[in-house]
This record gives sequence, structure tokens and C-alpha cells, in this order.
Amino acid sequence: KVASCQAFTIVSSYRFGMDAVGTDAADSGHPLEKQRWLRLALMTISTAMCAGFTSGMDVQLFVEAGVGSSLCNHRDSTCDEQYLFASEVLATTASMSLFLMFINGWLFDRFGGYFLGQVGAGIVAVGFAIAQVPLLGAQSGHDDHTRSWLIMAVNIVEIGHMLGYTSMMSIVWHFPDFKSVVTACSTMTIFGTACFPIILQALMRASGLSFSSVMWGRLVLAALACVCCRYTIPTMEEYRAQGAKAIGMPLPHAEDTTFCQALWNAHSVALQHWPMHVLAIVFIGVATACSTVYGGSLVELGKLLFGSAAAGEALASSLPITAAISACIVVPLFAYASDYLKAGSMGMLAATVALSVLSSFFLTATTWLAQVFTGVCNSIMVSLLAAYFTRYVLAFSGPARLGSVSGLLPTY
Repeated sequence: KVASCQAFTIVSSYRFGMDAVGTDAADSGHPLEKQRWLRLALMTISTAMCAGFTSGMDVQLFVEAGVGSSLCNHRDSTCDEQYLFASEVLATTASMSLFLMFINGWLFDRFGGYFLGQVGAGIVAVGFAIAQVPLLGAQSGHDDHTRSWLIMAVNIVEIGHMLGYTSMMSIVWHFPDFKSVVTACSTMTIFGTACFPIILQALMRASGLSFSSVMWGRLVLAALACVCCRYTIPTMEEYRAQGAKAIGMPLPHAEDTTFCQALWNAHSVALQHWPMHVLAIVFIGVATACSTVYGGSLVELGKLLFGSAAAGEALASSLPITAAISACIVVPLFAYASDYLKAGSMGMLAATVALSVLSSFFLTATTWLAQVFTGVCNSIMVSLLAAYFTRYVLAFSGPARLGSVSGLLPTY
């Protein structure tokens, strides 16, 4: 069946205008062609440099900078309304990013990750520049006129970051035997940057810099990331050549499909194995919801278990650190071992189930060791789950429709 399919594809390439991209076309002549692991590392670092704002510690940083202070009756102190304003802005943006995934995937299929990576880094830089408006406005006493600019800045940064995250998939066909590692690295650019606010807060306390000055530094990093993307992310031609080499057959001719056509094509692919997709979506949705509830209840959980508000705050502050360590170290190592042992996505799924059971078992233990262990298990589980789903999608979408299919299923 495989031989007949390959023969039919090659014949069709001459009849229907398909690209007969063979294995010999995969040598792009890129300076980092032979150092694919170094190239993957540079892509991961440049995408992480364009990380967006998180709904945890970044809220504290914006509040301490005075954004939203006009909502308080006493301008010399913070208030609940100020925290609520910043939390709603960042939480709404995080939810909105899920609905942008298909649009990003369609752009990936049409223009390639080379284009998305550079544009995304540029958009992030613009967002960091706009973030100066509410920060400087709060410093000068004009917060009531400038705080709404925070909504625009956070959304622009998130749009650019998600474009960069999508561009990571342009190197997946360079690693046909280690796809899980690539998905783990793409996940690292989201969960691995959870400790950025903690690092920025420590930098501000040590140097005396304001949050506005730190934002200018992040703008410079985003500009450097844009340059790095230009020299590391594969072009559309290289991506298609590597994809053809990985699957062992030519790819269909690249067409400028409209948004609605791409949506229908991706939906048609999803319908081919819809029972499996429904099961995967339900499983991942429930697991993600449970993890989100756990992260949002850490303060109250610490108070309940240890009897003090300080214990709850300490328990909550440990979550970004464990999330970053898990996403940057544990998950990539496990993904490499899973691919090396040919376990693939099933190995990642088995580990996710085991970690969820362990975290549930120690959830109510009244010792710090058990609670730290529960937090580590939860952080590893969330990162593995995200990497697993991306790896899962690769089994149902070829190089020609990878972006649209991988963007539609998470949207469902």
C-alpha cells in the first residue's frame, strides 16, 4: 500500500502540478545545516526572549509600578481594584491566544515559519514599546488616562509571542526521529518563561531600576531575537524539502488557500479520526482545568494545610520556579528519552497519567516536602501535556497542512 501510494503521488506530481521534492532537495546549504541541535537551541532561545506576560507575577509588577492606581481611593497604596484590573487584562489575553492558534497555523502554512518568527519578534518589540505608555503615565500621575493602553500592549505582545511559538514547528522535519524533543522545546518557550517575572523583580531590587527601564531591556532582547530568527528559522523552501524527505514522498504544490478553505481542509482532516480527537480533547481539557484550579488555589491551600497566610504565599510563589525548571530541563530530557526508546507520544502520555495520580495522592499531605513534590509533578504534567498534544497532532497532519491542523485541534 505504501509503494502504490508513493507511485500514485509521483505520477500525480506531473498531472496536477505537484512539487516533486525528493530527498536530494533537503540540503539547503544553510550554515547550520549540519548543526541541527545548535539551530534548535538558538530558535528556542530567540522565541523565549519574546515571551509574553503571565497572569501571575506580572500582575504584581504592574501593580507595584502604579498601573491602575487611579482606581484606588488612596493613591499612596494599592487596592483590590488595581489587582483586579491587571489580573483581568492578563487573564483575558491568555484565553484569547487559544482562539488565535488556527489563524497562526494558517499563516504558517501560507508564509512559513521564517516569516512568522521575524514578524512575531517585531510585534513583541512594538508591544513592549506601547507598554511604556501606562508605565510612564502611572509615574507622572496620569494613570486614569493611560491605564487602558495596558490592554493594547499585552494583547500585541501575546499575538507576537504566539506567532513565534508557531514558527518553532518549521524545524520539526529536521528531527524525524526526535519530534517529541521539538515539541518539548516549543512548550519550553511558554512554560519555561514563567520565572521571567521573578528574575525581573530580583533584577529591579538589586539594581534599583524601574519596571519601565526593564521593559526597554526586553524590547532590545526582542529586537535581537528578530535578527536571530532571520538566521536560524528554516525558510519555506527548506521546510518543504525536509518534510518531503521525512515522509519519503513529494509534497503537494503550495497553494494560496483562503482562510475558509484552510479551515475546511483542516476540519476534514480532523473528521477522519474524530473519536480519537474527541477523547484526546476531553482528556487534555479536564487535566488542564484541574491544573489551573490547583494553581489558582495554592494560596488558600497553603493556609488550610499550614495555618498561615505566609505559607500560602510561599507555596504559590514556588509554582513559577517549578514550572520553569520542569519545562526547561525535565520535559526535554524525558522527550529525548521517549524518542530514543521509540516510545514517542505514548511514553509522554503514560508519564502524564502517572504524574497526575502522584500529584493527587500527595495533594492534602501536611508536609512541605509533599507539597513541593506535588507542585513539581503538576508542573511536569502540564508541560508534558502540551508537548504531547503537539506530538499527537503530528501523527494526523503532513507538512503541507501542519499549521492549520495543529491550530484547529487545540481551538476545539
